[in-house]
Amino acid sequence: MVRMGVDGCRGGWLIAKTEGDRGDFSTLSLSVVPKLAQALKEKALKEKALKEKANPLVLIDMPKGLLSDKARRIEGLARQLLKGQASTVFNVPVVEAVFADRYEDASAINHRMTGKKLSKQAWYLCPKIRELDELLGEESSLSDVIYEAHPELVFRLMAEVQLPKKKLPEGLTARLGLLERAGVPATQLINDLMDQYPRSVCFADDGVDALVLLLLAHSPSEDLDQEPEVDRQGISINLKIPVRPAS
Repeated sequence: MVRMGVDGCRGGWLIAKTEGDRGDFSTLSLSVVPKLAQALKEKALKEKALKEKANPLVLIDMPKGLLSDKARRIEGLARQLLKGQASTVFNVPVVEAVFADRYEDASAINHRMTGKKLSKQAWYLCPKIRELDELLGEESSLSDVIYEAHPELVFRLMAEVQLPKKKLPEGLTARLGLLERAGVPATQLINDLMDQYPRSVCFADDGVDALVLLLLAHSPSEDLDQEPEVDRQGISINLKIPVRPAS
């Protein structure tokens, strides 16, 4: 079965991919593709899915499902679990703001609909949010393949403590350690990634984020929101997280 962890990066999309059984990382690869469709619509992937009678499983760090007139609830639920790191969860713009031509227009639209202006961070992500949204509109079957997940939330639930910021050396080391202990050969993969691509294409933490989402695709997971909102395309708005112990 094909599994992927996907994170946006400067050069497009960073793809962590495996083929095989759950827990088998022997085929693991890291690569960058300019467009998401290149990774998800390739003929070989579809043929493999038909042969195995199993859809690929893709976990992506990008909003899946956009609302028209209010902020998504899922970000608030994520922040509750990320105390001390709530700023790593940004407010997802409403649909009209995502498709606006200028930041000023997008921010005004978002303020009118949600009461909150748009951060520059969210605006810079709008091209990739649009790309995913349009891909799901063109290929509705991908809604059963692609699921949203948040790397920092996955790491937090794995570690059960707040980790140093991922841009700091100690933060990167801590995350690599968690991945290695879970069976992912993360250190060598990240070293190879940085040798292959310049920083104008991707950073080490982009690779680490993609790897932890791939790890989650190999692990038992659950939905964060038990009563998810649904967007205009019928897409369920949720986050996949590691299964938590029963309280």
